[in-house]
Amino acid sequence: MRRFSDIKLPSCNPASASVQRSIYTELPLGRWFRLMTIHPGYVEEALECDLKPVKLDFAPPYKALSYAWGDGTALKTIKCSGAPKLISHNLLQGLRHIRSNSQPLVIWVDAICIDQEYEIEKGHQVDLMGTIYEKASEVIVWLGDDELEIASTAFQTLINVNSAIQSQAQHTLQCPPRTDAKDHHHALHFRAVGKDEPDFFAKLLGSLQKESLKALYTFPWFTRVWVLQEVGLARRATAVWGSSKVDFYEIALFIYFSLYVATLETWIGPDLVTILHGAPHHALWSVWCTFGKETWIASKPPLKDLAIWISSHCHIDFVLILEASKRFRASNPLDHVYAFLGHPKATPEESMEPILEADYTLDLEELHYKIACRLASDSLNFLVQVQHISYEDLTSEEARPSWIPHWNVHSDQAPIAVWEIYDASLRVRYKRPTNIRITGNHLTVDSIFLDTIGLRNDILNGRKEKNPVDVLCKWIETCWDIVTVAEGRCLHPYTEATLIAFASTLCFDYRRGQSAEACAAALCRICRQHNPTFYGNVLRCESEICHISDVPEPKGFEYGLDFAHYCTGRRFFTTEKGRWGLGPPLLQPGDICAILFGADVPLILRPSHNQGQYKLVGQCYFHGVMYGEAVQLWEIGQLGVQKVANVF
Repeated sequence: MRRFSDIKLPSCNPASASVQRSIYTELPLGRWFRLMTIHPGYVEEALECDLKPVKLDFAPPYKALSYAWGDGTALKTIKCSGAPKLISHNLLQGLRHIRSNSQPLVIWVDAICIDQEYEIEKGHQVDLMGTIYEKASEVIVWLGDDELEIASTAFQTLINVNSAIQSQAQHTLQCPPRTDAKDHHHALHFRAVGKDEPDFFAKLLGSLQKESLKALYTFPWFTRVWVLQEVGLARRATAVWGSSKVDFYEIALFIYFSLYVATLETWIGPDLVTILHGAPHHALWSVWCTFGKETWIASKPPLKDLAIWISSHCHIDFVLILEASKRFRASNPLDHVYAFLGHPKATPEESMEPILEADYTLDLEELHYKIACRLASDSLNFLVQVQHISYEDLTSEEARPSWIPHWNVHSDQAPIAVWEIYDASLRVRYKRPTNIRITGNHLTVDSIFLDTIGLRNDILNGRKEKNPVDVLCKWIETCWDIVTVAEGRCLHPYTEATLIAFASTLCFDYRRGQSAEACAAALCRICRQHNPTFYGNVLRCESEICHISDVPEPKGFEYGLDFAHYCTGRRFFTTEKGRWGLGPPLLQPGDICAILFGADVPLILRPSHNQGQYKLVGQCYFHGVMYGEAVQLWEIGQLGVQKVANVF
């Protein structure tokens, strides 16, 4: 029997199964679901509830619960519609804490309101779940019991730190943080908070406060894939931990500040930073801020500003949403896709039909193939999510098609996917028609073959290094060595100075409001501090040629983050015609850098023994072609050769 995410009940004996089934009547066809009414009671009292079928579009006011299943073997019995019903211990504790002692509570809880033994109903209800959470008057996030009695400390710390940062930023700027997100990265308003006051966070973040925050963000709830949709669609969200509660906005705002306030990162320590920069970061950036609706995110700045900035700078598509799923857990791997069907991007505007319907009779390979085919009808951006880290992925006879991503697998060794700000094939700007064909395991598409990979360096592996900045700067030096060797063979075609083009390549030309000259100056500053020999022998002279000056610390620091962000897990390369780029870890000489019409970034293809057929190695950054320049040059015969790429 297939499991349904975190809400499937374990198998039980036939007698108990028949008793549980008796509480469900088959739902009418259409948009019907069940609501649960919890009888009033105190925390320590037994829990009783009733189920009632309701038409979703005419439902009375109700709340919805978001929670983690917990230990599937620790089951408890409640009375539901007059009959016993088994639920998890964690769910029972949550329901006991959120119910009123004087008024009935009307609420939707997936494990109880869906008949878990009926596969067809489960699929249908999953298709409705986005709407169910969106229509709820409030989504209650049940985190768990407060056994150490630290929940109130954690929640008050969130409120205090968030308030202090916003007050300090406003005081420093002598005006509120800007809400015009189109001209500059909004986070710069908070970057330097506390920079000139070493003890700014001392009174707010003692050992007890930091331990309580670590306990908060390590709750299993934060790693569960379904929470992305459940909370993201909420008009209002409240987190409950034991008997304490807080506006969920405070939890998300602290995640945001941990990413952009440098001094806060220092104070909370590396363990909590690692936790926050994992699944919580991807939830905030890729999902909660991308719904484009009047959710809790849009209630006030600065998260409202973050959502505006993302929507104005990025091409938000369903691929961006699915990317986050790899960082989360689901007991059923199908839910890495199904958990996002309630997101607006799962329903293309031109069709108004969902990209697919939940079907728990499919196996994982069938689902991945099906979603790839469906995504290809919109664009080829899903190809950036392919993560090949072993040569067997490209050489084994048993390997799946190289162009189909594994949506349920994330590798820490793989580089991050970056595509949402580019338009290499001019798909976004000109709405160019594509000629994409899928036959069996083969993806065939019109392409421009730009160049062949010539030289490459080693993979940058800086994530677990003791001195990662030193490792980065040594790696920069090896990149420059490759440029020097390549220049001896073929001069690069870039019109800007060598150092400026080099620095732009190393940050994916993603400057967050900085000029290319500022990026080059920041690169020089970082190397002067962490690789002074290389700076003195090479970069000082190059910087004088460019007439660039150093940049203030916050911007230089930001560039350093960008460099580590984009280069880790990648190789620097040059091509036979002298161009540069950053490619996937399995990149090798002889690979082809190509633009596939329908993809917003260039891709690396590997020729096979069968002429005209290729394996997809991964995405790349190819300097000077990321915004459609290559297509324009190809149209006048100055760059690239048009071919039909058959990828398998």
